[in-house]
Amino acid sequence: MYKESRSWMYNRYVDIGRGLTQEFKDGVNEFVTFALGQHQYMDGSKIRCPCMECKNRKFVESDEVYWHLYTHGFIDNYYNWISQGEPLESYFVPQTVGMSRYVPEEMSTWGNYEDMSWDQ
Repeated sequence: MYKESRSWMYNRYVDIGRGLTQEFKDGVNEFVTFALGQHQYMDGSKIRCPCMECKNRKFVESDEVYWHLYTHGFIDNYYNWISQGEPLESYFVPQTVGMSRYVPEEMSTWGNYEDMSWDQ
């Protein structure tokens, strides 16, 4: 669901070394605006920074989040902004048959071992 609509998160540059795409800048603005609206996920006026350096472990001011994302980019596969308060269930794609055992990649700690343990 979000993966398609948030492809901008990983298309930062117009050309390597030639600046950021407008789509990326607009998307970062959308992200920061969303995060600032989730007060229960903030530390005072600071939000978690999902850049490659902070990895959602640090709370920083919003202007610093812009800088970090422009400079370092988002952590891999962070399409669902769960550390900023986006509901996890909104990331799941409903299935009409059977049960889903889908877990977003950034939340899985088992990787391929988990897949091997399921009977097909």
